[in-house]
Amino acid sequence: MTFDPVHACVLAFQGLYPVDQAGSTALEQLGRVQAMVRGETIQPAGQPCRTLYFVAEGSVRIHSMPDGHDVTERIVLAGGFAARGESLFDQSTVDKGIECLEDGVLVALPTSALFAAFEAHRPLERAFYKMVERDYVRQIKRLERIQTLSPAERYARLLDEEPELLQHVPLKHLASYLGITPESLSRIRARRT
Repeated sequence: MTFDPVHACVLAFQGLYPVDQAGSTALEQLGRVQAMVRGETIQPAGQPCRTLYFVAEGSVRIHSMPDGHDVTERIVLAGGFAARGESLFDQSTVDKGIECLEDGVLVALPTSALFAAFEAHRPLERAFYKMVERDYVRQIKRLERIQTLSPAERYARLLDEEPELLQHVPLKHLASYLGITPESLSRIRARRT
């Protein structure tokens, strides 16, 4: 049996909240598979977010460029969902983009059609809000770590809680995600070995 990215997306939704067959079918009909290439921008900054992505294979990052500094705000590995949340609901423009960190496969879910499917399939909507809730909590915890932990403590926490990031994310983006410079991350890593 070959890997079906759209089916994997449906299973990910079902893992968040029980989605009935009708909702699963609606989701399967919405999903569009697209290849992603390392370094490719799939959603540029300055445009509204009109697509929710399921990362079937590979990884992506959501990032911004305040004052010319590249800041990685979120990293999504295979099995996760990516969108620029601030824009997803109100279609405002945001100064964030989504960039592919590895070659892989995405399932694109157009938000207008997805939100229409939520009206017809409430379990599907509930799964989506579970995803949003989980992401919100993850982002708050990340922000709290940046505000309260030393760089070395942040790196130690990353090793404990998200070690798989080391296999998929370039160090310069990991440093940004941790709120430190690449040089500081190199020093911290050197001290740990």
